[in-house]
Amino acid sequence: MKIAQFTVLLVCVLACSCQTNQPVSPARRDLESAAVCCQGYEKFDFQALKLGDSESFIINTASPAFNFASGKSYFKAFRLPIQARSYFIVVNSYFTDKDNLSRSPYIFHPVVALLDAQYRVTRTIDQGIVNPIESGNSMNNASLEIEIRVNPQVVDERFMVIYTTPDFLNQVTNLLVSKNSMVGWIVTSYEVQNAAVGRLQAQLTSWRE
Repeated sequence: MKIAQFTVLLVCVLACSCQTNQPVSPARRDLESAAVCCQGYEKFDFQALKLGDSESFIINTASPAFNFASGKSYFKAFRLPIQARSYFIVVNSYFTDKDNLSRSPYIFHPVVALLDAQYRVTRTIDQGIVNPIESGNSMNNASLEIEIRVNPQVVDERFMVIYTTPDFLNQVTNLLVSKNSMVGWIVTSYEVQNAAVGRLQAQLTSWRE
């Protein structure tokens, strides 16, 4: 997978949509009334993430909430390793089928903010790519993926925060399903509401020359 320095994979197919009360309106109502955890990034509880680690996690109504520049969101925060060489951050957000929060499927559209040692935002990545899954696979394997190259020789990025925005909550994500038909493989789009909560994974991998 080729990627240029300080670029990410683009772009998830997004369609604007009127806000509905289907997938996770209870979670969104909880978010609107949730207490803010702290006044600044420096007060976040950062979980250490090492090169080679793969961390699966849930962002839900028990997660801390913060007033980001884009609006309030639940979030997950990580401390990045001190490295001399470049590496990749890969964040996946997975399709979630019906559960006790919803009568409809949903997905968390992640925003990834990287911070320096002084907790200043160095960059924000809010777009990812959807990789089609084959129709025989579980839709639970469908995900929205963001891949980021971190180059310590250029910017000393020490922290990562994953959250979403009110704008994304008013949109849908089109997950792509590849199906075998009489005319060969065709890709169809499966519209999924964005949500305030979700199932994600973050991993750090070595830079591939």
